Amino acid sequence: MNASSHRCGARCARALALALALALTATVAASGCLPARPPPARPTPASARADVERLLDEWHRAAAAADAGRYWSLLEADAVFIGTDAGERWSRDEFERLYRKHFEEGKAWTFVPRDRHVYVSDHGDLAWFDERLDTEKLGELRGSGVAHRTGEGWRIAHYVLSVPVPNALLPELVAKIAAHGD
Repeated sequence: MNASSHRCGARCARALALALALALTATVAASGCLPARPPPARPTPASARADVERLLDEWHRAAAAADAGRYWSLLEADAVFIGTDAGERWSRDEFERLYRKHFEEGKAWTFVPRDRHVYVSDHGDLAWFDERLDTEKLGELRGSGVAHRTGEGWRIAHYVLSVPVPNALLPELVAKIAAHGD
């Protein structure tokens, strides 16, 4: 073996290794084993909290403006909404069908959030929250739920609306609910 074939051998080996790596990458990509696009960069906890705050504010503003398209688009396709009545547990589609008329008539609801707390998972793709809401018709309510970071941004996956009841009034309220029969 002469020096010339040795140099070519090293160059050829590098070229062959590169060609094999490219072929392997193309094969794996074509097989669907690689994601179509890289996942979004992990947000910092502070930026994720701010994003969820904006999501919830936008969702409440969309309801107040009766902007149905925007309101429903901020819920995951498989989201669940739990209302204040014991029988109110709806999928996003059920919730939309039940309340579509309110939006069409331009009179949904206005919840003004205050005292909100947002917590974010270590991976930065899930958040849970609770918020106190002021309403004209129902007084103070409480909302709590889960938001999920998708490729399109944050979406609400689960929302629970409740009525905070002072503990001193609870026995009387429980008795009234039992007498009501629901």
